[in-house]
Amino acid sequence: MNEESSRRSKLLEMLHQSAGLGSRPIGFGVTEPSQRPRRVLLVALPQAEPALAEAAVRAGADALLLATPLDRDGGRAALARIGSAGAGVPRGLYLEYGPAIPSVALSSTDGVDFVIARAEEAPLSYLKLDIARGIAIDDGLPLGLARSINDLPLDFVLFAPVASATQTSGMSLRQMLSLRALAEGIRKPALLSSVYLRGPEDARVVDDLGIDSLFLDAREAAGSADTIEALVGLYRRALDSLGVRARRPPSDLLPTLPRLHHRPLQEAEPEEPDEE
Repeated sequence: MNEESSRRSKLLEMLHQSAGLGSRPIGFGVTEPSQRPRRVLLVALPQAEPALAEAAVRAGADALLLATPLDRDGGRAALARIGSAGAGVPRGLYLEYGPAIPSVALSSTDGVDFVIARAEEAPLSYLKLDIARGIAIDDGLPLGLARSINDLPLDFVLFAPVASATQTSGMSLRQMLSLRALAEGIRKPALLSSVYLRGPEDARVVDDLGIDSLFLDAREAAGSADTIEALVGLYRRALDSLGVRARRPPSDLLPTLPRLHHRPLQEAEPEEPDEE
């Protein structure tokens, strides 16, 4: 993990806390469920409008994402349009790279808490951005390639299908198996895209996959504040209803020591005295 970006990013701190990787109390006391961080809900807005940002935060969004094709200002205009709306929650940019915009320079001083880009589109210069960096991958990525993400200066992972239009009937069994294997093999905080779900009623899938945080992709939603507030509220309540998942970190998530298989100790047989 890039330590500089993790120090600056509020979203990354929340993701670590939600995944149970943050700081823990010293001693033998048990943390009450009410004191444990709730599951993170990251919401992608359909447009960069103050009313939409305020509606999403009011309904329970923990962070906001603005998705806009990159221009020469690197998405700063979209942030400017929102202004102070949704203040208090981290805001990030979904960087849609194109041939005309091969790279962009952004930092936390631009008011951006984090950025996300697709692995298929992001150039190598993406790894040099002085900001918390997320990478979007889908369930079709081979596990061997996915594990190489652990060695890259990336801070978190978003599991999201490449073409959302083809994901219309919820998650298939094959996708669940693939995503579960990917989630266990990548040692990074992760979010699951709502595109994999039929609706809020499928929110329990995040537990089945061992993922604690959800990315609500509302980019295709009708751009009214009431619609966004209602949609975000449904997912917020669905996540909160899951309660606190029993933590059992995958072996690849936290370093583990090899198990030593000891044979049970046997009592030494008394030595018989020598016969003279």
